[in-house]
Amino acid sequence: MTAERYHCLDIAFAVEQRDLITRLLWELDSIGFEELGEEGRRRVLAYFEPDVNIEQVCSRLRSAISSSATDVSIEAHSIAYDSARWIEEYNRTFTGFEVNSTFWIHPPWEERSDDHPVNILIEPGHGFGTGTHESTQLALVAMVDIVPDVESVADVGTGSGILTAAAAKLGPGLRMVAFDADPLAVEAASKTFRKNNVEGVVLFAGEIESLAGRFDLILANLTSAILSSLADDLIRRTGKYLIASGFTLDEADRVKEDLEKGNFLRCSEQWTKNGWACWLLRKCEES
Repeated sequence: MTAERYHCLDIAFAVEQRDLITRLLWELDSIGFEELGEEGRRRVLAYFEPDVNIEQVCSRLRSAISSSATDVSIEAHSIAYDSARWIEEYNRTFTGFEVNSTFWIHPPWEERSDDHPVNILIEPGHGFGTGTHESTQLALVAMVDIVPDVESVADVGTGSGILTAAAAKLGPGLRMVAFDADPLAVEAASKTFRKNNVEGVVLFAGEIESLAGRFDLILANLTSAILSSLADDLIRRTGKYLIASGFTLDEADRVKEDLEKGNFLRCSEQWTKNGWACWLLRKCEES
């Protein structure tokens, strides 16, 4: 089989510009991207279908970020895509990894770890998360001491379902709901639950308005903009705890202000890694 050639944009930018760049890439119909980089800087390799006018995509991207982001470089080239070879390469490079001493996250081609109490098997997919991003890892760390104190959990924007699967393994018997606006993400989450023998999760494609009642723990690994827009809904549905992640350290104060409004929740703990941050909010006693 002849490998087909796809377009690839190699984009380098400051870490605080991550939300803007990734949002624009989805709006420009990227079929997927991978994030690289180190503290303070990020790189994204974004892929586009062969029939896309990549010069036009670059022009629209540069125009959209010109007033909002500086020091961004964009380079376009083409790559040969052979699905069999890609899978083989991914198998070679994507390996299991730990998140603190609790979690071992691994692909299907690697064995579980007896040294970690919680093993999570993740099937790599397109853009729904394999646990490698700092925001996911921070949320995992935040939930370790919280899950034993709750009876119900809702995962807002579940993506691959990794946070729900982790909560289910930390607290067997929990009442759990997970949802995402993207039906493909819901499909990926369902696969994650099956692979990890997680049962009983109410999983659906939809928005937060469909989430009825309060939950002891709300998991919200979202962008800062989405966290701000959903602040009222998140506050109203939090029974005890809210774990908010997916934003940079520079955005943490603004997220804190949005989620603490009305004095119903209080940020009590923060975790950070490579410029990313996560808040644990507790319900105020007087509310």
